[in-house]
Amino acid sequence: MTGLGYHIDRLGTILLQLACFLAFDRLVQSGTASLAGAINQAKTAAVSVAAPDGQLPEFTPEENASYDRGARVFSELCYVCHGRDGKGAPILDDPDDRRMAPPLSRSSRVLGRPEYVITALLCGITGPVDDETYEGLMVPMASYDDGWIADVASYVRNDFDNSGSMITSNQVARIRARIGNRTEPFTIPELLALLPVALTNQSTWKVTASHNPEMAQNATAGASRQTAWVVGASQASGMWYQIELPEPIPICEINLDAAASNAGKVADFPHRSKVQLSMDGREWVNPTVESQRRGPTFVFLFDPIRAKVIRITSTSSAPDDAPCSISRVQIFQAGQLIPAASGKPRNNAFE
Repeated sequence: MTGLGYHIDRLGTILLQLACFLAFDRLVQSGTASLAGAINQAKTAAVSVAAPDGQLPEFTPEENASYDRGARVFSELCYVCHGRDGKGAPILDDPDDRRMAPPLSRSSRVLGRPEYVITALLCGITGPVDDETYEGLMVPMASYDDGWIADVASYVRNDFDNSGSMITSNQVARIRARIGNRTEPFTIPELLALLPVALTNQSTWKVTASHNPEMAQNATAGASRQTAWVVGASQASGMWYQIELPEPIPICEINLDAAASNAGKVADFPHRSKVQLSMDGREWVNPTVESQRRGPTFVFLFDPIRAKVIRITSTSSAPDDAPCSISRVQIFQAGQLIPAASGKPRNNAFE
């Protein structure tokens, strides 16, 4: 297609996208429950909700329900730019086969730190992605509640050949609180700077434990089954594992992995634990922690707290007198929230 016909066709595509996003914006402002009702005013054809492969990942009933809700939102809204297959909607008759938006399928960013996709949904993204500028607008969606954001983020992390951890509303709430009243979309460098970073200076950590302390350092280097830190007794309340860092940093996440020590059996982990943080090892702070299990790894998530000493203490005995061992510990430093380049607030992508 060339000449006037091409430009008319391109204009039709742009108007369709604009109509869909304006319908979405009306939903945000009015609190309308059904996305389909507003968007179908702009597009008469019905949109399928089914996942491309027809299969759901192995999740709990609650996680499957979240996945379904996210799939519905994607099929009613996000596909306009990201495509039904998550590879980016093609720009009509574009000779270079360009896409309206970056691909979600097998995206290292989408599958990486949950903070990336949560922040992208809350505030939107502006500027180039991998040196390419896209026509589609990543609309800020902060007007929607934490559960809605979690549903969409969980879906895109687990469809389109993706397999990532599910996102909870608590995770979204933490990110939303940290972003504060920022309404400017993030650039990719700003967003990447916000992501937590795993520490790599394990050789400088001072590690000890209530039991078998001479082996405690092993867990900082990803030990094997034979060399992981093992309590050497049944798990009991009061057992602890402690790390002292060379200097205080803002800490927001701790991962414990027992896969190498006991083939990932749940009973091999600290059965129930509390996380405490300190600047000096004497006065302790007890953060509000969300615990998750991601395969063989237990994850402790909390708001960033500046600390030098981390202690993980068992608060109960394990069933069947199971032992406790840790093959790897990872500590994550909170990322940096870079102020927006412009102080002008923006409620949505059309202002």
